[in-house]
Amino acid sequence: MFENTGNADFPLQRSGGVFIEQGCASTHGIAKIDNTVFWIGGNKAGSGIVWRLDGTRPVRVSTHAIEFAIQNYSTLSDCIAYAYQQEGHSFVVFAFPTAGATWVYDASTNLWHERSYLNPATGTYGRHRSNCHAFFGGLHVVGDWENGNLYALDLDYFTDNGDPLARIRVSPHVFDGDYRRVIESRFQVDFEAGVGTQTGQGVDPQALYDHSDDGGHTWKPTRSTSIGRAGQYSKRAIWRRNGMFRDRVRRVTVTDPVRVIFIGASADLQVLES
Repeated sequence: MFENTGNADFPLQRSGGVFIEQGCASTHGIAKIDNTVFWIGGNKAGSGIVWRLDGTRPVRVSTHAIEFAIQNYSTLSDCIAYAYQQEGHSFVVFAFPTAGATWVYDASTNLWHERSYLNPATGTYGRHRSNCHAFFGGLHVVGDWENGNLYALDLDYFTDNGDPLARIRVSPHVFDGDYRRVIESRFQVDFEAGVGTQTGQGVDPQALYDHSDDGGHTWKPTRSTSIGRAGQYSKRAIWRRNGMFRDRVRRVTVTDPVRVIFIGASADLQVLES
């Protein structure tokens, strides 16, 4: 470990007695926020774990699921990281150009999420458009990795520079402890309702629901329901007659240009004897 001595010719000097055994897998895969640093780790034992420095001690912040995803990428050395704070949340963003993926760690909640860009021409998801960040003029300004455009990360705008912005939540596996058959008569997602726009797309914003009964390998056809036109604050997003399963994963997506806040979810289930 090195420290800044203030020397005009070469300010960095090795700090005696401190040795950190977790290196960095990418030159640019390190970011500083909340008086510490975060980085994609790598050493002679392996790589692909995300670390936070606690004093002089590395603390693992990635989960097994995140590490499984990262360690399956063919290249980690091109990872780019940046950090910013917004509405009390300290985000650390890790972009993987070769893999076409972006993972974000919320240091305030210790939770992870993935950010993607929905290509309207192909309908496919790729890495998030942002590649770097600066806080300037009261705005979180990010640079586009592909064309050099500058954007503001603004929570009151609901498109990606005019392209659809998909908000997706995927549930954990739902099953009876003995894997008995389960009938689902109703599934409800609680949104902040009544957020529809006055004109254009989003007047009657829709939530898209599909589910998988084979561990996420295949998905049933998508069904939609309204989350409420403007002022319909008591609107409920409900899907009925959802069939039978032994193990189910649910997915809910909203692409309309409206504010999307997931509050909770519930289901009416009946477990059968066999």
